[in-house]
Amino acid sequence: DDVDGEAGTGKANSRIVLYHEAFHQYIYYSSGSFSPHSWFNEGTGDFFSGAKISGGKVKLIGVNTWRIRTIQDMLNRDFFAPWKEIISWSQGQYYGNNDKEMRGGHSYAQGWSMIYFLRESKVAKKHEVWSTILDTYFETLRKHYNDGLAMLEESGMDRGPGAVGKLSTESKKLAIDTAFADVDFDEIEEAWKKFTLGLKVPK
Repeated sequence: DDVDGEAGTGKANSRIVLYHEAFHQYIYYSSGSFSPHSWFNEGTGDFFSGAKISGGKVKLIGVNTWRIRTIQDMLNRDFFAPWKEIISWSQGQYYGNNDKEMRGGHSYAQGWSMIYFLRESKVAKKHEVWSTILDTYFETLRKHYNDGLAMLEESGMDRGPGAVGKLSTESKKLAIDTAFADVDFDEIEEAWKKFTLGLKVPK
């Protein structure tokens, strides 16, 4: 129910949470039963939180009303993590244990805006390199991880937490290295800032 003066109440906010969390369930098993980097995982969850559904179909993906004001304020204060750093952050760093003094809410806002830029910006969609980042990241991650699991099983090697954890780390690093190999980080950050600051805040 909507509660006057209480943030986060109401059906609209419930949908934001449900769409976000439903994505986590999908991506975990689609990846091979492990989670991608937080900027991709949490950012994409927040991206789908902006889904507008009618007649059982997604009509559009709007801005996330929980994140837009935060990231615009951050950018206006030049307070954000460089892309080349945040894309490799661990979950702990993303949640606040980082040297940028960014708390979880800041990271979530930046992660959402990065995904929204790559998915919705005309500049990113038309760019030869940027337009491939997300698909390359996920496909590389999933293939390397699942191929690695199959090799462990075929060779009779240990598939315990140690071996699987090492494979997870290797898969994530390879996905980042491959997806961002040809990215000029200064260029993409400037385009991202311009796009994000130009977004309208829903009333």
